[in-house]
Amino acid sequence: MLISRKNKAETVGGSFLLVASIFLAMIGIFHEGTYPHDFVSYWFFIQADMAVGALGIGGLLARQKRSGAFLAAWSFTWPAAALTFKWPSTALLEAFGIAALDLAVIVLILETKTHYFN
Repeated sequence: MLISRKNKAETVGGSFLLVASIFLAMIGIFHEGTYPHDFVSYWFFIQADMAVGALGIGGLLARQKRSGAFLAAWSFTWPAAALTFKWPSTALLEAFGIAALDLAVIVLILETKTHYFN
């Protein structure tokens, strides 16, 4: 993802995504209910959201107006929704976060010209 980026904002977004993937791996290492698990879980979502925002800004700079605008706006919308709603469990909040990130990834796949999965 870092190799095929068109500008510095997209490179920053790819770097944030790389760091988020390390935090995601650590979620599986530390079991639920411990401080390290909570810490890496929070930082996974924070880093992933920063990646979506940076990739959105990069998309706007690369003249991918629809996807760039959506991702930039989405990086503020879904965390705000997650913070304003009272979630009955942490698992549902995490499921919402993953679904929000899935939507961002789908937009990235559909709008980029590179073929990550070929």
